[in-house]
Amino acid sequence: MATISFQCYACQQVLKVGGEKAGKRGKCPKCGTMLTIPVGSSAAPAPPPPPAAAPPPLPQAPQPKAPAAQYAPGAPPAQGPLRAELVEDDADFPPPPPRRRASEDAEVYEAEEVDVRAPAAGGAWKHVRLGLLLVFIGFCVIAGAFALQLIGYLLFTINTIQALSGRPSGGMGAPAFAILWRIAEVIGVCGTLTAVAGYVFCILGPKQRGALPLAITTVSVTGVYLLLTVIFKLPFLFSQGFGLFGGRGVALTWFMQVGIQLLFCAELVLFPLYLRAVGYLRNRPRHASSCMVPLFLAAGYGVLRLIAWVLGYVVIRSESEPSRGLIWITILLLWLGSIAFVVHLIFYLLLLWRSRALTNR
Repeated sequence: MATISFQCYACQQVLKVGGEKAGKRGKCPKCGTMLTIPVGSSAAPAPPPPPAAAPPPLPQAPQPKAPAAQYAPGAPPAQGPLRAELVEDDADFPPPPPRRRASEDAEVYEAEEVDVRAPAAGGAWKHVRLGLLLVFIGFCVIAGAFALQLIGYLLFTINTIQALSGRPSGGMGAPAFAILWRIAEVIGVCGTLTAVAGYVFCILGPKQRGALPLAITTVSVTGVYLLLTVIFKLPFLFSQGFGLFGGRGVALTWFMQVGIQLLFCAELVLFPLYLRAVGYLRNRPRHASSCMVPLFLAAGYGVLRLIAWVLGYVVIRSESEPSRGLIWITILLLWLGSIAFVVHLIFYLLLLWRSRALTNR
């Protein structure tokens, strides 16, 4: 097969290609210059090989590169022939895509960072946001009811001091603290109903990290608490014989009150665990850690109230005159539990509001 020999007009390298490639474009394998393959050979035969190599010369400073020479037919070759690599037409090699500017790269990176760290709120998080709002409103109502209970506790303490000192408490019908407790309990039931509606909306939220089981458990425990409150606690509070050292309450009714109190404390422990799961789902570990504060406060409140209820039962069911020291310990535990619940409400309401704001992002 005939070959075409020609010289690169940039580096003076002699190239050889097949005759069927005449007229096409190719790339010099030495300097990379695009060339047009001539129709016929234009390079002179290669010179004989040089004599034995002399010792290498001493290194010298690099000389400036000579400007590229134009292709001239018939020019003598600069060195021996070199096998050329055939390059197809330019259509077979499309130009590389343009590089993006640095500003464009920064914009793409920022958009990806926003998507990873703060996913758009929507879908299931809308239900969680509404549920947390209802729970927040419900516990604001419960806080107002507990304020009335605190006034009742104060009057209850005053009446107890008067009874222990032998002075008559005065008044007709139900004591004032009992009336306040009744009103507060009805208001508290309304707030709990609102909170239950919020718990139901939280069930419709995300299901990862145990959020769904915690929401379902909270709804179940709070539902049982409401049912027992309506069946046992409200009739006990509204009975005619309600008082400190009297009444027609029996052991079953009294211990049902203790069970109702423990169910309420379980609700206060379970939902912060759900909020903790929400914090981890939103990639906020510090927020998740802060959920443990109201959880421990709720547990302490439950322990204090449990001891106070047990001691109160011992005082009421005592056949002889109860010990004054036991009565004072019961009142002290009652107030310690009340203080613990007030502190818990402050942290809990702040946690609910921050958790709801977390679902907006």
